[in-house]
Amino acid sequence: ELLRAGGGLLALVTVANVDVLLARHHLPAREAGLYAAGAVFAKGAFWAPQVVVVLALPRLGGAQGQRVLRASLLAVTGCGALLVAGTALLARPLVAVVFGERYAALADTAWAFTALGAALAVAQLLVFSGIATQSIRLALLVAATAAAEAALITVALHDSVGQVVGAALGSALVLVAAGAVVTRGRSPDTLPSGRP
Repeated sequence: ELLRAGGGLLALVTVANVDVLLARHHLPAREAGLYAAGAVFAKGAFWAPQVVVVLALPRLGGAQGQRVLRASLLAVTGCGALLVAGTALLARPLVAVVFGERYAALADTAWAFTALGAALAVAQLLVFSGIATQSIRLALLVAATAAAEAALITVALHDSVGQVVGAALGSALVLVAAGAVVTRGRSPDTLPSGRP
C-alpha cells in the first residue's frame, strides 16, 4: 500500500516539475528564465485549492467517496477556472508587479501556466482518490503521463516557452480526463476484500 501510494505521488511530482527541468535544458537562458517565472503562476494555481483536497482526503475512501469526489472536483475546477480567468484579464499588471518589466513577455502565456497549475490540482485530487480506494490504476496513469510528457517535450515541443507550456498543459488535461474516467464508479464495495 505504501509503495502504491508513494509511487502515485512521486509520479505526480514528476508530472508537475518535468516541464520546468526540460525547459531549463532546451530553451535559451532568457526563455528558460521566463519559463521559471511562469512556473510561479502554475504553482500558485496548484496550491490555491489545497484546502479542498485536505478536507476531502479522509472522506474519499468512505461510503460517500464518489459524492465527495464529485463535489471536490467541482470546487477545485471552479477555483482553477476563476484563477485562469483572472490571470488572463490581469496578466500584464500582475507580471509587471511581481517580476518587473523585464518579464513582460510572460504576460502572453501566464494564463496557460495558471491553467497548468489548475489542471494539476485536479489531477492531485484524483490521485488522492486512487490512494483512498487502493487503486493502482491512477498511479500507473500518472506515471505514463510523466513519461509521455517528457518524451513530447524532448522530441518535439521545446523551441519556445509556448511550446513547452502547451505540451505540459495538454498532458495535464489528458491526465485529468483519463483520471476522471478511471475513478468513475469506483466505490468501497469494489475494493479488494483485504481493505480494513
